[in-house]
Amino acid sequence: MSIILRALSAPDASGFVELEGKLRLIRPPFKLSFSPEVSRDDLADAINRIGYQPCEQTFKNLGAVIDFIRAEHRAWVEKRGLSVPEETSAEDLVSDASGETARRILGLIESRILPSRDTNAAANLLAALIKEFPNDREIQAWSARLLAQATNITRHLSEKTDRQRDLRFRTPDDGSEILKISHAVRDRHSLLALGC
Repeated sequence: MSIILRALSAPDASGFVELEGKLRLIRPPFKLSFSPEVSRDDLADAINRIGYQPCEQTFKNLGAVIDFIRAEHRAWVEKRGLSVPEETSAEDLVSDASGETARRILGLIESRILPSRDTNAAANLLAALIKEFPNDREIQAWSARLLAQATNITRHLSEKTDRQRDLRFRTPDDGSEILKISHAVRDRHSLLALGC
């Protein structure tokens, strides 16, 4: 399976990849399950309006793409003499935020983070906003609504995973074939145990 990196944003440590005929936006925390599928128009918009650099590099696997994007990001940061912490807590991100900044963060959670299904990041930011702005009713209500959405997305993804797991273990018959296999395996182990 080869993956083509179609566009790159070194400052954002993100890129558009083509994988199995589908375009996806990958960005930290670099989990394919949280990488939204995008259209060719989204890719063109990212290049023409947002500032992504066109790129046509082929990689053997997603890990190689991620390593490349991280290296490009590090080079971009180092070239500018910047330092970027490895991890920043949600509390640190919102600790000095104004109400206006908090509302922009909520807008980003709603328009970008939740649609990408990164419910952990959304929940962490929302909990920090709720804690940081206890007396702002609008922020509290908006945060609570988005937290409920994040919970529903997590529940839906979990149910989907459970359904997929159930489908893998279903058989077209009444299960007698599995029973036969199970007995054959048990009988083989019994025979092996007896030294036969």
